[in-house]
Amino acid sequence: MGEAAGGTIRLAVVDNDPYSLRGLTAVIGRMRECTVLWRTELGTDALRRCMDPKTASLDVMIVDMSLDDISGIEVCRRVRRRCPGIGLVGVTAYSPERFLSDAAACGMQTLIEKRHVFERLPQAIRLAAQGRAMQTDAAEGYGIRFPDVDGCVGQDVRTAGFEAEDIPQRLSSREMQTMRCYAQGCSTDEVAANLGVNATTVYSYQKRALNKLHARTLPQAVCMLAKKGLL
Repeated sequence: MGEAAGGTIRLAVVDNDPYSLRGLTAVIGRMRECTVLWRTELGTDALRRCMDPKTASLDVMIVDMSLDDISGIEVCRRVRRRCPGIGLVGVTAYSPERFLSDAAACGMQTLIEKRHVFERLPQAIRLAAQGRAMQTDAAEGYGIRFPDVDGCVGQDVRTAGFEAEDIPQRLSSREMQTMRCYAQGCSTDEVAANLGVNATTVYSYQKRALNKLHARTLPQAVCMLAKKGLL
C-alpha cells in the first residue's frame, strides 16, 4: 500500500464502457504523480491481472460498479481478500445509494458518481493511495462510513461494553436478520429479497443496527456480532 518509488501512484482502471474507460484514464492523466499501469473492461480480467506479479504492483484500483461479467462490488470484495493493501475507489453512473452499503462492506475507500469524477476523483485517489477513505455526504446520510485500507482487516471492533446476551435485545429481529444476511455475503438487493422488503428499508435496518452497536461501519458490526457468536 502507498506510493511507489519517486512518489508515483500506480493505478488500474476497470470499466465496461470504453468511453468512460478513456475518460477516467484522461482524468488520471492530468495528475502528474499518477500512472495507469493497465485498464480493462472486464472484472475477471482485472482479478487475473491482480494475481499476476508482472501486472499487480498497484496502489489504487478504480472500479465501475456495473460491469458486464461480474459486479464491481464482487471485484472489490475479491481484490480486498487477495490483495489487501490496494486502495479501492468505486465509480458509478447510477445513483450511489444503491451501492453504498455493499461498497463499504467490501472494503472500498469511497464511491463517486461519474458526473463528479473531475472534481472528486483526484482527491479520492490520493487518499486511497495512502490507505485512507474519503467519506461522502450520501454515505453519511445513511450512517455508512467507508473504511481505511488498514481498517478492512483485523478491524477494531468496539463492543461498547455489551454482553452477548444483551445484543439481541438491542437489535430487533429484522435488524439481526439483516446483519446475518450481510455476514453471509449477500448484497443489499439480496438482503431485500430475502426479507421481502425494498433496499431503502434494508438501509434503515442497517443504520439502526450500527447505531445500536456503536459500530462505525458495516464490517465492524458484522465482526462484532461474529465475535459474540451471534451469526
